[in-house]
Amino acid sequence: MAYRKLPNQKQDGGGSGKEILLTVCCDVLMSLFYFLVDQSLACVVVDGNKLALTAANLAKAGAVLASGKITPYTRNLVFTLGILVSSFLFVTAIMYKPFTGTLVAPPLISREWRSITLGTSSVGALGRSV
Repeated sequence: MAYRKLPNQKQDGGGSGKEILLTVCCDVLMSLFYFLVDQSLACVVVDGNKLALTAANLAKAGAVLASGKITPYTRNLVFTLGILVSSFLFVTAIMYKPFTGTLVAPPLISREWRSITLGTSSVGALGRSV
């Protein structure tokens, strides 16, 4: 509601809620991706019962690690690499064909991107790490 009242929405042709709908769709897709990665997490089987993958459960008599699944560390690595690769693909595609506004030049071609100082780039890196 407040998003539609922004002054520049009328000029840019925005205000239709397209951006908010896009954000919600992306959030749902990311949560589904995590759900699928999380389903691949290994579990401990003790006497036919599935238990969480913990050191205490592995120490139990007759505990077996379920085959065909990945460990928590590997799950985090797969999740991170999936987000990293898909981010480069989607951001590049959206730079060439934005949903609203004008075309954004790729970083290696644009003079604006090459004129950014190390200090400005460091502040951006700090913001992304937070």
